[in-house]
Amino acid sequence: PGGLYVAFTSPGRPWEYYGNDIYVITPKPRYMGVAPKANLLEGKVLNRYGWGFSSWVIAGIEWAVTKRADIISMSLGGWPTDGNDPLSLAVDWAFDQGALVVVAAGNLGRYFNVTTPGAARKALTVGAVDDSDNIAWFSSRGPTLDYRVKPEIVAPGVGICSSVPYYVFGVYYSCWSGTSMATPHVAGAAALVKQFARNYFGFDAPPEILKNWLLVEATDDLGYNIYEQGAGRLNIKKLITQSSVFGHGGVWIRPEVINFGSVTRGTEVSAEILIEEFRRGRRLSLELEVRDIFTGELRNSIAQLNTTTVEIGPGGQKAIKLTIQPSAPAGLYSGKIKITDNYTQTYNVIFGAVVLGPSPIYLFVTGLGQDVWYRDFDGISWRQWRPLGGITPNGPSATYFNGKLYVAVNDVTNGIWLGDIDPITNVFSGWRPLPGLTPSKPTVVSSDHGLVMVVRDISNGIWVYKISTGEWIPLPGLTVDSPAATAIRDVLHIVVRGIDGSSLWHGMLNLSSNIFSGWIPLDGLSDATPDLTNNGTHVILVVKGTGGDIWMNSYNGNWLGWRPVPGGLTDTGPAVTALYGKLMVIVKDIDVGIWENIYEEGTWRGWIPIDGLTSLQPELVSINGGTDT
Repeated sequence: PGGLYVAFTSPGRPWEYYGNDIYVITPKPRYMGVAPKANLLEGKVLNRYGWGFSSWVIAGIEWAVTKRADIISMSLGGWPTDGNDPLSLAVDWAFDQGALVVVAAGNLGRYFNVTTPGAARKALTVGAVDDSDNIAWFSSRGPTLDYRVKPEIVAPGVGICSSVPYYVFGVYYSCWSGTSMATPHVAGAAALVKQFARNYFGFDAPPEILKNWLLVEATDDLGYNIYEQGAGRLNIKKLITQSSVFGHGGVWIRPEVINFGSVTRGTEVSAEILIEEFRRGRRLSLELEVRDIFTGELRNSIAQLNTTTVEIGPGGQKAIKLTIQPSAPAGLYSGKIKITDNYTQTYNVIFGAVVLGPSPIYLFVTGLGQDVWYRDFDGISWRQWRPLGGITPNGPSATYFNGKLYVAVNDVTNGIWLGDIDPITNVFSGWRPLPGLTPSKPTVVSSDHGLVMVVRDISNGIWVYKISTGEWIPLPGLTVDSPAATAIRDVLHIVVRGIDGSSLWHGMLNLSSNIFSGWIPLDGLSDATPDLTNNGTHVILVVKGTGGDIWMNSYNGNWLGWRPVPGGLTDTGPAVTALYGKLMVIVKDIDVGIWENIYEEGTWRGWIPIDGLTSLQPELVSINGGTDT
C-alpha cells in the first residue's frame, strides 16, 4: 500500500515465464502477474497509514519520469475533480514526457465520482469488474466533472490476490477488492504491448500509441455504458492475436475516445475518426450505439456517421465524420462504435456527450431575508442561485406547465402572487397578483385542466382555484397550514394536516366534474407541512415525523405503507420530486442548512449538503421525465 509502481520493459517472449534466464526467481511464486518479466521500481508516496499529500504523489511522479519510466501504475486516489487539480496535471505532464500513467478510477461507486488523479485527461483510468464480468458495485463511474469519459477500461478487481507486508498482516499473500487491484492488470498489459511493439514492429511505442491500442484492440464490450466500462474489459490476448504475424494487423484507428463534453441543445457538433492502413487492403463496417444514461433508452438517432462502410488499401487512410445532431434532447449520452473488418477482427471507439437544455430539476427557497431564490440541477451538479425578488413569510410553491416554471407565494398581508420563468433563458416575468387570501404558502399544480392552486384561507378552510377559468371550489374540512397537492391527469390529490396539527388526511378532486372524494385519514402523524409528487402512476408523499425524522408513503389506489428516509432530520416539511424513476428529497436541517438525498432502485444514496441557507420548507420541481406539484 502507498506505492507508485514503475515498469521498464525488456526484450523477450512475455508468454514464456519459466525458463533459465535472469528474470526467473526460485522458488516459483504463488501468484503470477500479467507481466512477470517487467522491471519494477517502487516509489513510496503515502505513509504507513495509507494517506498522504498530493505533493508527495507528485514528487513520486517526477521521480519516476527522471528514471525514464515507460509505465507508471498508481492505485490511489483523492476526490472527484475536473482534471485541473495539481495531481491530475502532474499525470498529464508525465504522459507528455513519455510515460503512460495507469490510474485507478476510485471506489465511490457512483456516476461523476472518478477521483484524482484518475480524472487526468491523459491518464489511462481503470474501473473494476468481478470474475463474471459484472461491473463491481464500488467501481467509480464517470464522467468527470467536466463531462469527459472515464474510466476508459475495466479489469478484474474483485478478490484479487497479491503479496502483502508480512509484518503487517502476518501472511505473505492476501486477496482484496478495489479499482486499485484492477489497475495493475492494465499496467502489466501495457508493458506487454510495449514489448510486443518492439519485437514485432521494431519501434518503441509512445504512451499515446499504447493507450490507443489497449482501448481500441484490447477490450471486450460487456454491454455496460461507457461511463461504467469505458471501451470494455481488458483482453490483451485479442490485441496480440489480431495484430501479430498470426493475425491481420496493420490498421490504426484513432482517436480511441471522443469527448464532446457539454453541448448546448440545438447545436451540431462533429468529430473525425481517422482510419489508417499500413499493410493490406481492408473493408470495415461501423455500427453505432448511443444510450441515454438517465433512462437507459437506445438513442441512436441523436448521432450520425457519414458512412458505415470503409474500404482502404495499403498505405491509405480514410476520415469518418461523427456528428451529434441538433435535435438531440437534453441528456447524458454513452456512445459506442463497433468496427468490424473483413477478417472478423473487431475494434472499439467510444464517445460521450452531455446535451444541455432546460435542467430537469429546480429548487426554490425563501432566503433568511424572506426573499425568494432558485437554482437548477442539470443532472450532474447544482448551478448558481438566482434571485426572483419579492418578499414572502413562507416558502414558495412551483410547478412546470407548457414550457414554463410557475412560482406562487403569499405576501406579508396574505395576498397571493404568481410569476413564471423561462427555463431556457431564466427570464422571470415578474409577480402578478391573484385573487384570494392565504396566511400559508399557496400550492400551485399543473394538470390536464391547466394551472390549479390549492390554498388554506384565513379561517383555515381549504379551496381549489382553477387559474385558467377563475373558478374557486370550496372543499370540506379545515387545515392548519398549506395543503400538499399533485395531479395525475384530471385527478387532483391533496394531503392536509388536520386542525389538531398532526393528523394527515387524503382527498381527491376530479377536475373535470369538480366531484370531491371526501377526506380519508392516513395512519401516521406529522407536525410540519407535507409534500406530494407523482411519477405518472403513483402519488408519493413525504413528511416530517413528530421526532424530526423523514418518512415516505406512496399511493396507487391504496397507501402502501410508511418507509423511513434514513439518516435525515428536519424541523420543517421536506420537498420531493420524481425524475426518471428516481426520487429526490430536499430538507432544511435543524439549523438553516439544505441537504439532498436521492432514492434509486430501492436504495437511498445518502445525504449531501447543498450550499445555501433557508429557515423554511424548500420546494422542488422536475420538468423532464417526471411530474411534479
